[in-house]
Amino acid sequence: MRERIKKPCEEIAINMGASLKPSKGPLSPKQKLVGRVALGLIACYLVTAATAASSPRGNRLVYQEGDMRSFARSSRGAPAMAAAPEMMMMAEDAAMDEPQMMRTSMKSARYSRGAPGSSLGGEILDVETKPFDASSVKTMLVRTGTLRIETDADVDKVANAATSQVEAAGGFVESRQDNGGYLDGDIRRGQNVRLTLRIPVEKYASLLQDFRKSIGGLTSAKDVEETTDRVRDVTGEYVDNAARASTLEATRAQLQALMSRADLVKDVLQVQRELSSVVQQLEARKATMQRLSAQASLSTLQLTLSKRDSSRPPPPFERVWSPSKTVRRAFKKLIRRTQRLADGVIYLFVFAAPLALVALLVVVFCGVPLRARLADLADFSAGK
Repeated sequence: MRERIKKPCEEIAINMGASLKPSKGPLSPKQKLVGRVALGLIACYLVTAATAASSPRGNRLVYQEGDMRSFARSSRGAPAMAAAPEMMMMAEDAAMDEPQMMRTSMKSARYSRGAPGSSLGGEILDVETKPFDASSVKTMLVRTGTLRIETDADVDKVANAATSQVEAAGGFVESRQDNGGYLDGDIRRGQNVRLTLRIPVEKYASLLQDFRKSIGGLTSAKDVEETTDRVRDVTGEYVDNAARASTLEATRAQLQALMSRADLVKDVLQVQRELSSVVQQLEARKATMQRLSAQASLSTLQLTLSKRDSSRPPPPFERVWSPSKTVRRAFKKLIRRTQRLADGVIYLFVFAAPLALVALLVVVFCGVPLRARLADLADFSAGK
């Protein structure tokens, strides 16, 4: 470590001393000042380098020998006052920029030092990728159905029987919702259980048919109120996601190969950003494929079990002939019709009284002239 620090510093001192050495006579005050500044800067750099070398991460702060020599060559023949600030800046960078240094090896630094620009984009990587074969995907159908049953049996027992049948077929209960209903006196009404059943697709049709016939011997076909069955083809969606995932896999392999060949830190960061984006898209496609595959392999059945209301309408009344009842009914009807007749007479009197009054007034005021005219008409006819 000391040798690596000592040798470049001696070169700097020799070059700066050569630039300060006068051709004739003693040194001027200006030259003496510049020399003292140069020696002070060299001492400052040695102290900074020794401190960096003694730290646990000091190997990141030590400048490479080639960089020090290039600095020494740059200072040869230049004015000392211009070289001194540059050396101070290098010492400050060595002390202050340590937290921002990238974790790159010395080998990568040597490769990148002398490269005119980025090493990416100038070559085409040949990564062997197998294209996705869409014909290898079988038809994928997602089946969903509903079954609603109303029964007199205990809905809890029916639900447990349905669960046992589904588990025996290799399925499972995804969710269960129990509704205890309400009490109407001593009778509980409105009980129901809702089950979401996941059944293997190859056993879905047969199990649905068994449920329609009977569930554990507790229900019958007449208890079925509603049945639905829907089928959705997701083959195209699965193939599209699989093809895109295959393309993203190839892109990821190419980016990984580029990262292994990248020398510059900026190139590594650029490739890392692209690789992260590709990986996110690839994971999303794979998640969609897994979801579609799960839906196609397990069908869904929504089973609703309801307790039939125990309150039923009373049976129809059967009449038995009885003379006494008939007489009572006849008297009741006679009384009702007599009442209706009396009501009619009362309505007629009330409505006819005003009309009779109007007719009487007409006769009183218009009757005498009318009789006179009729008499004159009779006399006239007799005179002829």
